[in-house]
Amino acid sequence: MQQPPPAYLTRPPAVDRAVTGTASFRERIALPPQALFEAVLLDVSRAGAPAVVLGRDQVQPVDGPQIAFRILYNPAAIDPRASYAVRATIRVDGQLWFTTDTTAPVLTRGYGHQVDLPMHMVRGQAAQPPQPGEVPRLAGTFWRLTSVNGAPAVDSGTGTPPHLVLNADGGARALFGCNRMSGGYTVQGNELRFGPIAATRMLCPPPLDAQEREMQRLLTGPVRWRVMGQHLHLTDGRGGTTAEFHAEPMR
Repeated sequence: MQQPPPAYLTRPPAVDRAVTGTASFRERIALPPQALFEAVLLDVSRAGAPAVVLGRDQVQPVDGPQIAFRILYNPAAIDPRASYAVRATIRVDGQLWFTTDTTAPVLTRGYGHQVDLPMHMVRGQAAQPPQPGEVPRLAGTFWRLTSVNGAPAVDSGTGTPPHLVLNADGGARALFGCNRMSGGYTVQGNELRFGPIAATRMLCPPPLDAQEREMQRLLTGPVRWRVMGQHLHLTDGRGGTTAEFHAEPMR
Protein backbone atom coordinates (compact mmCIF):
# COMPACT_ATOMS: atom_id res chain seq x y z
CA MET A 1 0.00 0.00 0.00
CA GLN A 2 1.40 3.35 -1.00
CA GLN A 3 2.13 5.71 1.88
CA PRO A 4 0.79 9.28 1.67
CA PRO A 5 3.42 11.96 1.17
CA PRO A 6 4.73 13.78 4.25
CA ALA A 7 2.60 16.69 5.43
CA TYR A 8 5.30 19.23 4.70
CA LEU A 9 5.14 18.23 1.00
CA THR A 10 1.38 18.76 0.76
CA ARG A 11 1.11 21.90 2.90
CA PRO A 12 0.59 25.00 0.71
CA PRO A 13 3.53 27.41 0.81
CA ALA A 14 3.16 30.42 3.08
CA VAL A 15 2.46 33.70 1.32
CA ASP A 16 4.44 36.70 2.50
CA ARG A 17 2.51 39.37 4.34
CA ALA A 18 3.56 42.90 5.18
CA VAL A 19 3.86 45.34 8.04
CA THR A 20 3.33 48.85 6.70
CA GLY A 21 3.67 52.32 8.11
CA THR A 22 5.28 55.73 7.99
CA ALA A 23 8.39 56.96 9.76
CA SER A 24 8.86 60.70 10.23
CA PHE A 25 11.17 63.29 11.74
CA ARG A 26 10.51 66.93 12.70
CA GLU A 27 13.79 68.55 11.70
CA ARG A 28 13.56 70.65 8.54
CA ILE A 29 16.72 69.52 6.81
CA ALA A 30 17.53 68.14 3.38
CA LEU A 31 19.23 64.78 3.64
CA PRO A 32 22.13 63.98 1.29
CA PRO A 33 21.39 61.58 -1.59
CA GLN A 34 23.34 58.76 0.06
CA ALA A 35 21.01 58.77 3.10
CA LEU A 36 19.60 55.27 3.65
CA PHE A 37 16.35 54.61 5.52
CA GLU A 38 15.76 51.15 6.95
CA ALA A 39 12.77 49.72 8.81
CA VAL A 40 13.23 46.33 10.48
CA LEU A 41 10.71 43.83 11.88
CA LEU A 42 12.11 42.23 15.03
CA ASP A 43 11.23 39.33 17.30
CA VAL A 44 11.80 40.84 20.76
CA SER A 45 10.36 37.98 22.80
CA ARG A 46 13.49 36.78 24.57
CA ALA A 47 14.63 39.18 27.27
CA GLY A 48 18.38 39.47 27.37
CA ALA A 49 18.85 37.89 23.94
CA PRO A 50 19.54 39.75 20.68
CA ALA A 51 16.41 40.57 18.70
CA VAL A 52 15.83 38.38 15.63
CA VAL A 53 15.31 40.16 12.30
CA LEU A 54 12.27 38.80 10.43
CA GLY A 55 12.15 41.32 7.60
CA ARG A 56 13.33 44.73 6.46
CA ASP A 57 12.60 47.50 3.98
CA GLN A 58 15.08 50.09 2.71
CA VAL A 59 14.50 53.42 0.98
CA GLN A 60 17.19 55.43 -0.82
CA PRO A 61 17.33 58.32 -1.39
CA VAL A 62 15.23 59.76 1.45
CA ASP A 63 13.21 62.55 -0.16
CA GLY A 64 11.48 64.10 2.84
CA PRO A 65 10.61 63.94 6.54
CA GLN A 66 7.97 61.24 6.00
CA ILE A 67 9.00 57.83 4.68
CA ALA A 68 6.51 55.09 3.83
CA PHE A 69 7.71 51.53 4.31
CA ARG A 70 6.47 47.99 3.68
CA ILE A 71 8.22 45.09 5.43
CA LEU A 72 7.49 41.65 3.99
CA TYR A 73 7.54 38.71 6.40
CA ASN A 74 6.64 35.02 6.44
CA PRO A 75 3.47 34.53 8.54
CA ALA A 76 4.59 30.99 9.35
CA ALA A 77 7.41 32.52 11.43
CA ILE A 78 4.97 34.40 13.70
CA ASP A 79 4.11 32.89 17.08
CA PRO A 80 0.95 34.45 18.61
CA ARG A 81 2.55 34.05 22.06
CA ALA A 82 5.62 36.06 21.07
CA SER A 83 6.29 39.80 20.85
CA TYR A 84 7.28 41.70 17.72
CA ALA A 85 8.32 45.28 17.08
CA VAL A 86 9.47 47.62 14.31
CA ARG A 87 12.55 49.82 14.47
CA ALA A 88 13.67 52.46 11.94
CA THR A 89 16.93 54.27 11.27
CA ILE A 90 18.45 56.70 8.78
CA ARG A 91 22.18 56.42 8.16
CA VAL A 92 24.52 58.50 6.02
CA ASP A 93 27.72 56.76 4.94
CA GLY A 94 27.18 54.31 7.80
CA GLN A 95 26.78 57.07 10.42
CA LEU A 96 23.50 57.05 12.37
CA TRP A 97 21.53 60.29 11.86
CA PHE A 98 17.98 59.38 12.94
CA THR A 99 16.52 56.51 14.94
CA THR A 100 13.39 55.43 16.78
CA ASP A 101 13.96 55.33 20.53
CA THR A 102 10.74 53.62 21.62
CA THR A 103 9.36 50.16 20.94
CA ALA A 104 6.64 50.00 18.28
CA PRO A 105 4.82 46.68 18.86
CA VAL A 106 3.05 44.92 15.97
CA LEU A 107 1.28 41.69 14.93
CA THR A 108 0.49 40.02 18.28
CA ARG A 109 -0.97 40.87 21.70
CA GLY A 110 -3.66 43.03 20.12
CA TYR A 111 -1.38 44.99 17.79
CA GLY A 112 -1.91 45.14 14.04
CA HIS A 113 0.05 45.33 10.80
CA GLN A 114 0.32 49.13 10.58
CA VAL A 115 2.48 51.46 12.67
CA ASP A 116 3.69 55.07 12.64
CA LEU A 117 7.21 55.70 13.88
CA PRO A 118 8.52 59.04 15.20
CA MET A 119 12.27 59.33 14.67
CA HIS A 120 14.76 61.46 16.59
CA MET A 121 17.89 63.13 15.33
CA VAL A 122 21.22 61.94 16.72
CA ARG A 123 23.54 63.55 14.15
CA GLY A 124 26.05 66.18 15.18
CA GLN A 125 29.14 66.63 17.28
CA ALA A 126 27.49 64.94 20.25
CA ALA A 127 26.97 61.81 18.18
CA GLN A 128 30.68 61.26 17.66
CA PRO A 129 32.38 58.63 19.83
CA PRO A 130 35.26 59.65 22.07
CA GLN A 131 38.55 59.58 20.20
CA PRO A 132 41.25 57.10 21.22
CA GLY A 133 43.03 58.40 24.30
CA GLU A 134 40.30 60.97 25.00
CA VAL A 135 38.57 60.70 28.38
CA PRO A 136 34.80 61.21 27.97
CA ARG A 137 33.02 63.74 30.13
CA LEU A 138 30.48 62.75 32.76
CA ALA A 139 27.90 65.02 31.08
CA GLY A 140 27.21 64.89 27.36
CA THR A 141 28.12 61.21 26.95
CA PHE A 142 25.95 58.20 26.17
CA TRP A 143 26.84 55.82 28.99
CA ARG A 144 25.83 52.26 28.09
CA LEU A 145 25.20 50.04 31.11
CA THR A 146 27.57 47.05 31.00
CA SER A 147 27.22 45.44 34.45
CA VAL A 148 25.25 45.65 37.71
CA ASN A 149 26.86 44.27 40.86
CA GLY A 150 29.37 42.44 38.69
CA ALA A 151 26.78 40.68 36.51
CA PRO A 152 26.54 41.55 32.79
CA ALA A 153 23.77 44.01 31.98
CA VAL A 154 20.64 42.63 30.33
CA ASP A 155 19.58 44.16 27.00
CA SER A 156 15.88 44.37 26.16
CA GLY A 157 16.61 43.65 22.50
CA THR A 158 14.54 46.62 21.28
CA GLY A 159 17.49 48.37 19.67
CA THR A 160 18.13 50.82 22.51
CA PRO A 161 20.57 49.45 25.08
CA PRO A 162 20.28 50.19 28.82
CA HIS A 163 21.94 53.53 29.38
CA LEU A 164 22.34 56.76 31.31
CA VAL A 165 22.71 60.25 29.78
CA LEU A 166 23.49 63.35 31.83
CA ASN A 167 22.99 66.62 29.98
CA ALA A 168 25.10 69.69 30.61
CA ASP A 169 21.96 71.64 31.61
CA GLY A 170 21.31 69.38 34.61
CA GLY A 171 18.79 67.09 32.95
CA ALA A 172 19.10 63.31 32.98
CA ARG A 173 17.50 60.44 31.08
CA ALA A 174 17.93 56.71 31.46
CA LEU A 175 16.68 53.30 30.41
CA PHE A 176 17.60 50.29 32.54
CA GLY A 177 14.85 47.83 31.64
CA CYS A 178 11.49 48.58 30.01
CA ASN A 179 10.73 52.03 31.42
CA ARG A 180 12.23 55.34 30.38
CA MET A 181 13.26 57.66 33.17
CA SER A 182 13.90 61.40 33.22
CA GLY A 183 14.72 63.99 35.84
CA GLY A 184 17.48 66.23 37.12
CA TYR A 185 20.83 65.77 38.79
CA THR A 186 23.54 67.68 40.64
CA VAL A 187 27.26 67.01 41.00
CA GLN A 188 29.44 67.98 43.95
CA GLY A 189 32.95 66.60 43.76
CA ASN A 190 32.71 62.85 43.25
CA GLU A 191 29.12 62.72 44.53
CA LEU A 192 26.16 62.58 42.19
CA ARG A 193 22.56 63.16 43.30
CA PHE A 194 19.41 62.75 41.27
CA GLY A 195 16.31 64.86 41.82
CA PRO A 196 12.71 63.70 41.40
CA ILE A 197 12.66 61.09 38.64
CA ALA A 198 9.66 60.45 36.40
CA ALA A 199 9.27 57.08 34.71
CA THR A 200 6.86 55.20 32.50
CA ARG A 201 5.01 52.28 34.09
CA MET A 202 5.37 49.29 31.80
CA LEU A 203 5.50 45.78 33.23
CA CYS A 204 8.99 44.41 32.79
CA PRO A 205 9.74 40.67 32.39
CA PRO A 206 12.57 38.99 34.27
CA PRO A 207 15.49 39.45 34.40
CA LEU A 208 14.98 43.03 33.17
CA ASP A 209 12.68 43.81 36.11
CA ALA A 210 15.37 43.00 38.69
CA GLN A 211 17.97 45.06 36.84
CA GLU A 212 15.60 48.01 36.61
CA ARG A 213 14.72 47.88 40.33
CA GLU A 214 18.39 47.68 41.32
CA MET A 215 19.31 50.70 39.21
CA GLN A 216 16.33 52.68 40.50
CA ARG A 217 17.50 51.99 44.06
CA LEU A 218 20.97 53.16 43.14
CA LEU A 219 19.69 56.51 41.90
CA THR A 220 17.49 57.27 44.93
CA GLY A 221 20.40 58.25 47.18
CA PRO A 222 23.85 59.81 46.90
CA VAL A 223 25.96 58.11 44.25
CA ARG A 224 29.74 58.14 44.03
CA TRP A 225 31.07 58.35 40.49
CA ARG A 226 34.42 57.85 38.80
CA VAL A 227 35.42 58.00 35.12
CA MET A 228 38.36 55.80 34.18
CA GLY A 229 39.28 55.79 30.50
CA GLN A 230 36.09 55.01 28.58
CA HIS A 231 34.31 53.64 31.65
CA LEU A 232 32.01 55.18 34.27
CA HIS A 233 31.77 53.51 37.69
CA LEU A 234 28.82 54.28 40.00
CA THR A 235 28.29 53.02 43.54
CA ASP A 236 25.79 53.98 46.21
CA GLY A 237 26.88 55.84 49.32
CA ARG A 238 26.79 52.64 51.39
CA GLY A 239 29.16 50.76 49.09
CA GLY A 240 26.40 48.35 48.05
CA THR A 241 25.02 48.54 44.51
CA THR A 242 27.63 49.10 41.82
CA ALA A 243 27.12 49.78 38.12
CA GLU A 244 29.59 49.98 35.26
CA PHE A 245 29.06 51.91 32.03
CA HIS A 246 30.95 52.33 28.77
CA ALA A 247 31.08 55.51 26.66
CA GLU A 248 29.39 55.17 23.26
CA PRO A 249 28.18 57.52 20.49
CA MET A 250 25.19 59.60 21.58
CA ARG A 251 21.79 58.19 20.60
